[in-house]
Amino acid sequence: MIYDILKELNAEPSEKGKEAILKQHKDNEVFKKVLYYTLNKLVTFGVKDLSNLGENEVDSSLVKPHTLSEVMEGLLPTLISREYTGGRAREAIAEALISLGADDKEVLRCILRRELRVGTGEGSSCGVGKTLVNKVFKGLIPKTPYMGAQPYTREKVDSLFATYPFYVVGQIKEDGMFAHMIVTEEGVTLETRHGHQITNIPESKFRYQKWLVEYGGWKPYVLDGELLMRGVGRAQSNGIIKSIVAGTKTPEEYMEKYGMTLEDCIDRIHYRAWDCLSLEDYAEEYSSLPYNRRVDNLGFIVQRNVTCVTSKALTSHKEAKQWLKEVLKDGEEGLIIKSPVGEWVNKKPDYQIKMKTEFSVDLQAVEVLPGKKGGKFQNTTGSILCKSICGKLECKATGFESDAIRHELWERKEELEQGAIIEVKSNGITSNSKGTFSLLNPICKGERIDKSKADNLFEIEASLEGSYYE
Repeated sequence: MIYDILKELNAEPSEKGKEAILKQHKDNEVFKKVLYYTLNKLVTFGVKDLSNLGENEVDSSLVKPHTLSEVMEGLLPTLISREYTGGRAREAIAEALISLGADDKEVLRCILRRELRVGTGEGSSCGVGKTLVNKVFKGLIPKTPYMGAQPYTREKVDSLFATYPFYVVGQIKEDGMFAHMIVTEEGVTLETRHGHQITNIPESKFRYQKWLVEYGGWKPYVLDGELLMRGVGRAQSNGIIKSIVAGTKTPEEYMEKYGMTLEDCIDRIHYRAWDCLSLEDYAEEYSSLPYNRRVDNLGFIVQRNVTCVTSKALTSHKEAKQWLKEVLKDGEEGLIIKSPVGEWVNKKPDYQIKMKTEFSVDLQAVEVLPGKKGGKFQNTTGSILCKSICGKLECKATGFESDAIRHELWERKEELEQGAIIEVKSNGITSNSKGTFSLLNPICKGERIDKSKADNLFEIEASLEGSYYE
């Protein structure tokens, strides 16, 4: 029965179709348990290799037949609790497999290898992850916890320095793709902040992390960090990583668009971490271990493809502002400042604060662009292509306050494209190897009907410089 459901899911190409199949079986308790044990990465079995389990060495005549439900209730808790480990665990798995019929045997293998695809070997994906499962089975798989940072205000930063007068921790704010790295004896799993498992970046890149648990005496742990690319600009690297994760481009398209093979792109990907906590604490969504103790553990994780974020002890708001100015000029996005003794919590605590500059400039509208084809805004304003009066800086401003504003701008498309002046808020200036400039996180604030001339690059750079001292 469960095997047939998994075969049907494997054969269905669309996400909507897979969702419909899940809904058909939403009252099947055995199916729900299969989904829970397979997709819940906070549950681990401690079994790395399912080959050569010694099934042929077990006398099948001495093994009583069982249902899949009985095996899940009897075997899996002993593996999760580590009551059975090593040879005893492998022996118990072999006996369980022998006790099952052919189809249920394959389903048990799916659970143990943490993959819902049947009949096609390990490492394949059938496109059913915990986000889709939770959409049908509300709350079945624990949601992914995430600790963020509060937006900047002078009052918040002054309060943080007053609370910790000796120092606060300053770190360069990475601008890659956030991912949790979950490391157990079973392997390394990357997950987005929304709980999507990243399967298109091979685990072998992070083999050393698994080694720490297998042989280094570490307990299973979780890293907070971001995926970045070596030798590729920030904006382009984010686009490449997102396309790899989504699997939306063919190998030929990578060469055509980026001048690199897909393999080259993956080889350049690395992970930069800024926090480390035990899998147990991660499951509880809380760690009482002070940040300065957690960050000490990051020193042990360094390898070619996993590095630590750049940190600095800061003793005043003025010192933080000065370092912010330096990192922005180096092309970074900004800083995060933190309490040295902060706990890990599943929210944005007031002891972690983003420090980014913010300034506004006036640019000339070039073209009002529709949203992504097939998306919510495909027939209305998705962004406005803007440029400086000198033509050296160009960006696509988005972030409209409401759908009504999008529609109004779309109705005025031809009028705006005659050179209307648009106020754009940004966090910085970026440039590429061709010498052209753009704005970091450009947000459209609206039309400047009181102005008829856009800013030039010199004026834009002056606005950025002035924002450092506000």
